[in-house]
Amino acid sequence: MPKMEFRPVVIDRSVLLAIFLREPERESFLEILLGPGPRSISVASVLEFAMVLESKRGGEAAKSYGYISQSDGN
Repeated sequence: MPKMEFRPVVIDRSVLLAIFLREPERESFLEILLGPGPRSISVASVLEFAMVLESKRGGEAAKSYGYISQSDGN
């Protein structure tokens, strides 16, 4: 069986916003993010995401992301 190689996925704040704001490309992004392989996001992107989400949806929306981002994935 050939060895599968995965390319790392770097998540941008715009991807998270599209998912949380239920934009049309949401399903495509979720499919990629939930697929196999490593993923990473910069602290700056997380901060930008929280700031934009708070400005669009209020403080509670940004706080709810905080609970999700602290999950260990299990």
